[in-house]
Amino acid sequence: MPVPHHRLLSEGPRRAVYHSNRAAAYIARAEAGGGRGTDEHGHLEGRHLSPGEEARGLNFRAAEMDCETSISLDPGSAKARYRLAQALRGLGRREEALARADEALERAGAGARPAVEALRRSLLPAAAD
Repeated sequence: MPVPHHRLLSEGPRRAVYHSNRAAAYIARAEAGGGRGTDEHGHLEGRHLSPGEEARGLNFRAAEMDCETSISLDPGSAKARYRLAQALRGLGRREEALARADEALERAGAGARPAVEALRRSLLPAAAD
């Protein structure tokens, strides 16, 4: 059932954190080698795929979708943009990842800046060669 607009305004940030945190789990699963695949509803729980590029791609794609949802609910989220950059890097979309890392850097607090800067450096053309 859809959430009424007035509730979405108050619940949006909480729901944004949920999507951002689930994206982090998908990224961790992808970086660990893929893990489980999608079930009949398109969720990445409930079905096992052998580790490999297909499973990695599904997890990075799921992380991308969750980050986009998180950003739509909380446009100021640096963490969701950072995780989106990680997912895009995993999908091989370096230029898009760099743009999202730049957005995350603009919004990041002092504690998060080193991680965002490290991700950004890893995306620069000299680092890719």
